[in-house]
Amino acid sequence: MKFQKGFIYVFIFICGLVASIGMLLYGNEIVSFFDLGRNGHSFLEAIANMFFFAGVLLTGNYYFRKIHFFNLEALLQNILVWGLILMLLFQLPPTLENFPFYQEMNTDYISVFLTFSMVIYLVYVLSMFGTLALINHEEKRIYWRLFLSLILLSVFLAFIPFSLPFPVYLTYYVLIVCSSIYFSFHYKWLNYLDYDAMKMVFLLFIPLNIVNAGILYFYIVGSDLVVLESAFHPNFFIYGTATFGCLYGIFSFLAVLFYFPIQKSERKKAKDIDNLFAIQERVLKKEETYDLFGFLFNSSFEACKAKAGWIRYLRHNDTKMITRNVNLAVIEKLSAFIEGYHKKKQTDSWVIFDLQQQSAIRKEKIPYTSMIYCKLENEGKMIMEIVLVSEEKTRFDQYSFQMMNTYFNQAKLAYENAELLNERLKGEVLQNELKIAQEIQISLIPEKPPEYKYIDFHAVVKQANEVGGDFYDYHINSKNELYIIIGDVTGKGLPAAIHMAEAKGIIQSLLQFDLPMEEFMLHLNRGIGICFQKNMFLTLSIIKINPSKKKFQYIRAGHCPALYYENISEVNRFLDEKGLGAGIIRNDDYKNYFKVYEQHYSAGDVILLFTDGFAETNNPANGEEFGYERIEKSFLNSDKSEAKKITTKLDQNLENFAQENYLKDDLLVIAIKFKE
Repeated sequence: MKFQKGFIYVFIFICGLVASIGMLLYGNEIVSFFDLGRNGHSFLEAIANMFFFAGVLLTGNYYFRKIHFFNLEALLQNILVWGLILMLLFQLPPTLENFPFYQEMNTDYISVFLTFSMVIYLVYVLSMFGTLALINHEEKRIYWRLFLSLILLSVFLAFIPFSLPFPVYLTYYVLIVCSSIYFSFHYKWLNYLDYDAMKMVFLLFIPLNIVNAGILYFYIVGSDLVVLESAFHPNFFIYGTATFGCLYGIFSFLAVLFYFPIQKSERKKAKDIDNLFAIQERVLKKEETYDLFGFLFNSSFEACKAKAGWIRYLRHNDTKMITRNVNLAVIEKLSAFIEGYHKKKQTDSWVIFDLQQQSAIRKEKIPYTSMIYCKLENEGKMIMEIVLVSEEKTRFDQYSFQMMNTYFNQAKLAYENAELLNERLKGEVLQNELKIAQEIQISLIPEKPPEYKYIDFHAVVKQANEVGGDFYDYHINSKNELYIIIGDVTGKGLPAAIHMAEAKGIIQSLLQFDLPMEEFMLHLNRGIGICFQKNMFLTLSIIKINPSKKKFQYIRAGHCPALYYENISEVNRFLDEKGLGAGIIRNDDYKNYFKVYEQHYSAGDVILLFTDGFAETNNPANGEEFGYERIEKSFLNSDKSEAKKITTKLDQNLENFAQENYLKDDLLVIAIKFKE
């Protein structure tokens, strides 16, 4: 069917081409043969040329619509070369008009050739830019067809035997310009270009815009060109297609120009996230400490764009060192300064933006002006320290320091968990796994609730006899937005506890980037896919609270649905949006399996989050589960003046219901009550 459609378009194009050339060269003979008169001549010209332009438009659009993932650089290069050759050809008539051989030639043929070349060039520019404008905008195709019809109708206006009032022509052209501007704001094709391709496209748009602007200028101002003397010239068609080519090219050029910093920033963020996952993967593979710390140092060095630095770490009770662009004499001087300064700071990591303000640095004539320092200790013993320095005061900003901290904390968490497991597993028998898992789980639960004045928060966390993978966490970002995450890793015992630690590490790392919720889930799914075994996955619910807009976003990824209570209407409902656990589908198709829910809240509204331990715990007498109905009933009958009273009431009701089955599974419930 596609072949037949393409064949029909080409056939229309060829017929129109032959008819147009025939009318252009032999129009008078045809008109006299049919005894039509001059008006008949114009009418036949209009019909013939509309056939030709319709064929060109249909063929061009058909050709470009078939290309879904085209090489944009190659297409722009081809169009540019065509345009440059066309510009050169247009300079030939004025250049050759003084030569005798040119004066004896029939210039009608040159006029035909130049006109047809120009029209085909402009139509294919129109078709290519139109295809770009409709990428991810298929719903706008009907408007594009109307625009093409408007352009095609302009051919007929050039051959009507009478003149329309000037305001009609002006309105028609303004309509074409407005339509061109409308489609010029459609450039989602930018999302398909990487940074290098975007640079090439940016450079190609510069000469291409000059060529298109030159064509439009020649047709508006340069009316002495030989091609304009042809009776074939349809002004509005040339003006319309050239105007669209100019406008879309200029807007695309500006879009690429302004998208450069965003693309560069996104590229850096993606690389930083890849490095985080790479660190986690190396830890899971139990890679040698030397290789792990070396990779951590190199990743930090590149992410912060440091000038020099070193990493010192303990390996088999021996101190090892990796350096970059720094000699031992400078290391000794800086180490002496660091030792004293670190005691004052009393933190694992710190940054100095103006190192030259320190008298010890000026005295030793050390050339560096900024420094980032991170240190990992175990029972007062140095395990690893990283020092990065730069000669620029502004080289290390807050993002660099935060990124360095994220890398470091990821390695620190993984290292401490690995050390804890190694120590506990040495000489221990299998029955001690439970104790180790419980210690890991306890260490990963926040010690205190979030200090956030906009909510009243309370959580009940109780461990089962056999440790599961229940956990929760929170994070307040730079915009004062609060993230609350509740999750459950599949499995029981030590494997679940280990994967819970990995999941929390990935989540906390991603939260540092302030990603949109959709991107957060996609990166989380990717990280879980890398770190978890194939038969393991993570269910979770995540809530992002924006107090300035009194709004929260909620994603449910295979977890128990949250219960939401509206204080004003006294109506509650389960937020049972669709969602699949992270790590089940380990590719980009995962974006189709969760949804971001948004809700404005009022003071007194309550969100109740819980794990399956509450819903699935059963009664020993009849085996009936506690279920969502009893959770909802318990919530409605509770005192909602405080979050703590809500969670306590639910826990008491479950204990009375389950009796000896109480704590057969981990129990975790969180109540969030919004304040003014």
